Amino acid sequence: MRVCNTGGVFRAMLDAMISDLRAPPEYALAPISMGAAHPCAARILIVLHDFSGGGTERVAIRLANQWARMGRTVRIFCGSEVGPARALVDASVTVEAASPPLPRGPLSRIRLGLALAGAAGRFRPDAIFGPGNFHLLALAAYTARDRSRAATFCKISNPLTRADRPGSAGWARRLALKALTAGIDGLVAMSPALRVEAAALIDPDRVAARWEPILDEGFSRETESARDPTLIVAAGRLEPQKNFALAIEAMEHLSRWSDARLVILGDGSERRQLVRQIERLGLQQRVLLPGHVRDIKPWLRRASCFLMTSRYEGYPASLVEALACGVPVVVTPCSTALQEIVPHTGSGGIVASDAGAIACALQNVLRQPRPQPIDPLLLTRHDEARAAASYLDLMDRLAWRRNVEGHAG
Repeated sequence: MRVCNTGGVFRAMLDAMISDLRAPPEYALAPISMGAAHPCAARILIVLHDFSGGGTERVAIRLANQWARMGRTVRIFCGSEVGPARALVDASVTVEAASPPLPRGPLSRIRLGLALAGAAGRFRPDAIFGPGNFHLLALAAYTARDRSRAATFCKISNPLTRADRPGSAGWARRLALKALTAGIDGLVAMSPALRVEAAALIDPDRVAARWEPILDEGFSRETESARDPTLIVAAGRLEPQKNFALAIEAMEHLSRWSDARLVILGDGSERRQLVRQIERLGLQQRVLLPGHVRDIKPWLRRASCFLMTSRYEGYPASLVEALACGVPVVVTPCSTALQEIVPHTGSGGIVASDAGAIACALQNVLRQPRPQPIDPLLLTRHDEARAAASYLDLMDRLAWRRNVEGHAG
């Protein structure tokens, strides 16, 4: 049995638990019931396919860095070290890449899961963490091959059912999800609302809720900068999920009565298609695609509005970052969790997935440029250290249960 003796970790956990008890009922987190006394998961293995610049990878790295600072031994096992997010990993976190590398492909997640078994044998972790839905298949392949005592858990990073796909919550989908997650010890949703959604499809006793580690110290200590009254910012991978084509179409409407500019931060497979759309609509001076940026905060602190036009989302970190910077938001109804994020007061808000409606909402925000009041609960809830400590508590509970089951067996 390994035991952590870092007092700071337990103080952070206690602070997080006290905060949850004081929070109103709608913010209370649902823990997995495993008993109160449990040892630390001292050795943590995180599986990542690669270091692409998506939110899943960034949050996984934030957790890895924080867990290492809290005294845990953390290793990331990846299919490939390719990607801009690799530079975000602290030196205290070990990175091990598959050999030979495993680039993304039709069967790559299964191969990654099988390779993970070898990495687990070398590292002997107490817990193995998959940072998102994309890694569910890798963890399923791992648990089918390796029956070790390491606890496995995975974050549900995107909705298990999608509003843009009618019938996605049918019986076949439920059976597939239960089969896919059967060998995984625990699943973590990113908010109470998302937990309710997931628990309706998967064994609710294995689904917990933990807030995302989104905000570092920079969000609370940096001073306000001058806003550009014409600047709208959007951010995300240039992939179909994000539906930036709709954002560009909305800008075509908005350009008829406004000189506003849209900057879309990120990169991906749809870049050429989006560039062609921008050229076809004559918006080369109105819509810019500067590519991936390491830090979104400088852009958010200049922006007068943040735009999100996704088809579906889990718990969008960039939306939280925008609100933490005091930026009004315009967002399509892409997630069950939006009611837990988007303020019910102020300008902007949730609008229909329609280019004209989005353009009108953007115009309303830009006509009355003023900062969005920052909710202090938002800053507390998504503080990196607090959220990472809350994740550790869940991980320790899972490792404790695994340990007990191993002795009972």
